[in-house]
Amino acid sequence: MKPVPRGLCRSDSGEIIEDRNLAAERNRVSCFEIVKYEFLLPAVHCGRTRDTLDALFYTDTIKQRLKEVGWAQYHHWIKQEDGETEEEYLERLCALISEKFGGYSISHVSGRYRAAALASREDAARMLVNDERYLVDETTASVRFLIPIQSTRTPQQSGLNMVDLHEATPPPDSAVTEEISLVHSLFFNLFVEAVVRTIQGEDEIWLVEEAGRSRSLYVWERS
Repeated sequence: MKPVPRGLCRSDSGEIIEDRNLAAERNRVSCFEIVKYEFLLPAVHCGRTRDTLDALFYTDTIKQRLKEVGWAQYHHWIKQEDGETEEEYLERLCALISEKFGGYSISHVSGRYRAAALASREDAARMLVNDERYLVDETTASVRFLIPIQSTRTPQQSGLNMVDLHEATPPPDSAVTEEISLVHSLFFNLFVEAVVRTIQGEDEIWLVEEAGRSRSLYVWERS
Protein backbone atom coordinates (compact mmCIF):
# COMPACT_ATOMS: atom_id res chain seq x y z
CA MET A 1 0.00 0.00 0.00
CA LYS A 2 1.36 3.42 -0.96
CA PRO A 3 2.24 5.82 1.89
CA VAL A 4 -0.24 8.64 2.57
CA PRO A 5 1.11 12.18 1.90
CA ARG A 6 1.55 14.48 4.87
CA GLY A 7 -1.65 16.31 5.76
CA LEU A 8 -3.84 13.43 4.57
CA CYS A 9 -4.97 10.17 6.16
CA ARG A 10 -6.77 6.98 5.16
CA SER A 11 -10.38 6.47 6.23
CA ASP A 12 -11.81 3.14 7.43
CA SER A 13 -12.96 2.51 3.87
CA GLY A 14 -9.45 3.11 2.54
CA GLU A 15 -10.24 6.52 1.02
CA ILE A 16 -7.52 9.18 1.36
CA ILE A 17 -8.96 12.24 3.12
CA GLU A 18 -7.74 15.36 4.93
CA ASP A 19 -6.19 14.64 8.34
CA ARG A 20 -8.35 16.56 10.81
CA ASN A 21 -5.75 16.08 13.55
CA LEU A 22 -3.13 18.06 11.64
CA ALA A 23 -4.20 21.27 13.38
CA ALA A 24 -2.96 19.80 16.64
CA GLU A 25 0.59 19.98 15.24
CA ARG A 26 0.42 23.73 14.59
CA ASN A 27 2.28 26.18 16.79
CA ARG A 28 0.12 29.08 17.91
CA VAL A 29 1.59 32.57 18.00
CA SER A 30 0.11 36.01 18.54
CA CYS A 31 1.05 39.58 17.62
CA PHE A 32 -0.40 42.09 20.05
CA GLU A 33 0.16 44.97 17.62
CA ILE A 34 -0.80 45.23 13.94
CA VAL A 35 -0.95 48.09 11.47
CA LYS A 36 -3.98 48.29 9.20
CA TYR A 37 -4.34 50.39 6.06
CA GLU A 38 -7.57 50.69 4.12
CA PHE A 39 -8.05 52.61 0.88
CA LEU A 40 -11.65 53.59 0.12
CA LEU A 41 -12.08 54.07 -3.62
CA PRO A 42 -14.89 54.05 -6.19
CA ALA A 43 -15.05 50.50 -7.55
CA VAL A 44 -14.46 51.77 -11.09
CA HIS A 45 -10.78 52.22 -10.14
CA CYS A 46 -10.43 48.73 -8.69
CA GLY A 47 -8.79 47.16 -11.74
CA ARG A 48 -6.11 49.82 -12.18
CA THR A 49 -5.43 49.90 -8.44
CA ARG A 50 -4.98 46.12 -8.38
CA ASP A 51 -2.56 46.26 -11.30
CA THR A 52 -0.59 49.04 -9.60
CA LEU A 53 -0.34 47.18 -6.30
CA ASP A 54 0.47 43.85 -7.94
CA ALA A 55 3.45 45.46 -9.68
CA LEU A 56 4.90 46.27 -6.25
CA PHE A 57 5.22 42.57 -5.44
CA TYR A 58 8.14 42.16 -7.84
CA THR A 59 11.73 42.94 -6.90
CA ASP A 60 12.54 44.88 -10.07
CA THR A 61 9.59 47.25 -9.54
CA ILE A 62 10.43 47.67 -5.85
CA LYS A 63 14.07 48.48 -6.63
CA GLN A 64 13.01 51.04 -9.21
CA ARG A 65 10.62 52.66 -6.73
CA LEU A 66 13.27 52.71 -3.99
CA LYS A 67 15.66 54.49 -6.33
CA GLU A 68 12.96 57.01 -7.26
CA VAL A 69 12.39 57.87 -3.60
CA GLY A 70 16.12 58.34 -3.11
CA TRP A 71 18.79 56.65 -1.01
CA ALA A 72 19.18 59.48 1.48
CA GLN A 73 15.59 59.10 2.70
CA TYR A 74 15.94 55.36 3.25
CA HIS A 75 19.23 55.78 5.07
CA HIS A 76 17.29 57.88 7.56
CA TRP A 77 15.03 54.91 8.33
CA ILE A 78 17.42 51.98 7.88
CA LYS A 79 21.13 52.54 8.35
CA GLN A 80 23.52 51.24 5.71
CA GLU A 81 26.03 48.95 7.38
CA ASP A 82 29.77 49.53 7.21
CA GLY A 83 31.22 47.91 4.09
CA GLU A 84 27.75 47.25 2.63
CA THR A 85 27.52 48.11 -1.07
CA GLU A 86 24.50 49.94 -2.45
CA GLU A 87 23.34 46.76 -4.21
CA GLU A 88 23.61 44.77 -0.97
CA TYR A 89 21.75 47.51 0.86
CA LEU A 90 19.03 47.46 -1.81
CA GLU A 91 18.69 43.68 -1.47
CA ARG A 92 18.33 44.05 2.30
CA LEU A 93 15.59 46.64 1.82
CA CYS A 94 13.76 44.31 -0.57
CA ALA A 95 13.99 41.47 1.98
CA LEU A 96 12.55 43.76 4.66
CA ILE A 97 9.68 44.84 2.40
CA SER A 98 9.02 41.19 1.56
CA GLU A 99 8.74 40.42 5.27
CA LYS A 100 6.38 43.29 6.03
CA PHE A 101 4.01 43.33 3.05
CA GLY A 102 2.73 39.95 1.91
CA GLY A 103 -0.55 40.86 0.24
CA TYR A 104 -3.84 42.73 0.42
CA SER A 105 -7.57 42.12 0.14
CA ILE A 106 -10.29 43.86 -1.85
CA SER A 107 -13.97 43.92 -0.91
CA HIS A 108 -16.89 45.87 -2.34
CA VAL A 109 -19.54 47.78 -0.39
CA SER A 110 -22.68 49.38 -1.79
CA GLY A 111 -23.01 53.01 -0.73
CA ARG A 112 -25.22 56.03 -1.19
CA TYR A 113 -23.79 59.54 -1.19
CA ARG A 114 -24.80 63.18 -1.48
CA ALA A 115 -23.33 64.75 -4.60
CA ALA A 116 -24.25 68.31 -3.62
CA ALA A 117 -24.84 70.51 -0.58
CA LEU A 118 -27.69 69.53 1.75
CA ALA A 119 -30.96 70.48 0.05
CA SER A 120 -34.70 70.30 0.65
CA ARG A 121 -36.80 67.69 -1.15
CA GLU A 122 -38.13 70.44 -3.42
CA ASP A 123 -34.64 71.64 -4.33
CA ALA A 124 -33.42 68.07 -4.82
CA ALA A 125 -36.35 67.37 -7.14
CA ARG A 126 -35.51 70.50 -9.11
CA MET A 127 -31.92 69.25 -9.47
CA LEU A 128 -33.18 65.93 -10.82
CA VAL A 129 -35.33 67.71 -13.39
CA ASN A 130 -32.19 69.54 -14.55
CA ASP A 131 -30.23 66.25 -14.76
CA GLU A 132 -28.11 67.22 -11.75
CA ARG A 133 -27.09 64.61 -9.21
CA TYR A 134 -28.13 64.77 -5.56
CA LEU A 135 -28.24 61.25 -4.08
CA VAL A 136 -25.95 58.85 -5.90
CA ASP A 137 -25.54 55.08 -5.69
CA GLU A 138 -21.86 54.13 -5.75
CA THR A 139 -20.00 50.92 -5.05
CA THR A 140 -16.91 51.47 -2.92
CA ALA A 141 -13.84 49.25 -3.10
CA SER A 142 -12.07 48.67 0.21
CA VAL A 143 -8.40 47.80 -0.37
CA ARG A 144 -6.97 46.57 2.92
CA PHE A 145 -3.49 45.73 4.19
CA LEU A 146 -2.87 44.04 7.56
CA ILE A 147 0.74 44.11 8.76
CA PRO A 148 1.65 42.20 11.95
CA ILE A 149 4.34 43.90 14.02
CA GLN A 150 6.97 41.19 14.25
CA SER A 151 8.63 42.58 17.38
CA THR A 152 5.40 41.68 19.25
CA ARG A 153 5.28 38.13 17.91
CA THR A 154 4.87 35.80 20.90
CA PRO A 155 4.33 32.03 21.19
CA GLN A 156 0.89 31.34 22.62
CA GLN A 157 0.77 28.80 25.40
CA SER A 158 -1.53 25.83 25.04
CA GLY A 159 -4.81 26.48 26.81
CA LEU A 160 -4.35 30.26 26.94
CA ASN A 161 -7.72 31.86 26.19
CA MET A 162 -8.36 35.25 24.65
CA VAL A 163 -9.04 36.95 28.00
CA ASP A 164 -5.71 35.73 29.40
CA LEU A 165 -3.97 36.82 26.19
CA HIS A 166 -5.45 40.32 26.41
CA GLU A 167 -4.45 40.71 30.05
CA ALA A 168 -0.93 39.51 29.26
CA THR A 169 -0.43 42.07 26.47
CA PRO A 170 2.44 44.38 27.44
CA PRO A 171 2.47 48.08 26.51
CA PRO A 172 4.46 48.94 23.36
CA ASP A 173 8.18 49.52 23.88
CA SER A 174 10.66 51.47 21.77
CA ALA A 175 11.27 48.54 19.39
CA VAL A 176 7.53 48.27 18.68
CA THR A 177 7.20 52.02 18.14
CA GLU A 178 10.18 52.02 15.77
CA GLU A 179 8.79 49.11 13.75
CA ILE A 180 5.37 50.79 13.44
CA SER A 181 7.10 53.97 12.26
CA LEU A 182 9.14 51.99 9.74
CA VAL A 183 6.04 50.24 8.37
CA HIS A 184 4.34 53.64 8.02
CA SER A 185 7.29 55.13 6.12
CA LEU A 186 7.66 52.16 3.77
CA PHE A 187 3.95 51.89 3.08
CA PHE A 188 3.45 55.56 2.29
CA ASN A 189 6.51 55.83 0.03
CA LEU A 190 5.86 52.59 -1.84
CA PHE A 191 2.14 51.79 -1.90
CA VAL A 192 0.33 55.05 -1.12
CA GLU A 193 2.17 57.18 -3.65
CA ALA A 194 1.65 54.54 -6.33
CA VAL A 195 -2.11 54.35 -5.69
CA VAL A 196 -2.59 58.12 -5.48
CA ARG A 197 -0.84 58.58 -8.84
CA THR A 198 -3.06 55.90 -10.37
CA ILE A 199 -6.43 57.33 -9.33
CA GLN A 200 -7.57 60.04 -11.72
CA GLY A 201 -10.76 62.09 -11.91
CA GLU A 202 -11.90 61.73 -8.28
CA ASP A 203 -12.46 64.66 -5.92
CA GLU A 204 -11.00 62.78 -2.94
CA ILE A 205 -9.00 59.66 -2.10
CA TRP A 206 -9.37 58.29 1.43
CA LEU A 207 -6.92 56.17 3.41
CA VAL A 208 -7.57 54.93 6.96
CA GLU A 209 -4.56 54.01 9.10
CA GLU A 210 -4.80 52.10 12.38
CA ALA A 211 -1.38 51.83 14.00
CA GLY A 212 -0.90 50.87 17.60
CA ARG A 213 -3.39 52.85 19.69
CA SER A 214 -3.94 55.58 17.10
CA ARG A 215 -6.27 55.94 14.14
CA SER A 216 -5.88 58.46 11.33
CA LEU A 217 -7.72 59.40 8.17
CA TYR A 218 -5.71 60.80 5.24
CA VAL A 219 -7.55 62.55 2.43
CA TRP A 220 -6.07 63.59 -0.91
CA GLU A 221 -8.24 66.38 -2.31
CA ARG A 222 -8.21 67.50 -5.91
CA SER A 223 -7.04 71.10 -6.10
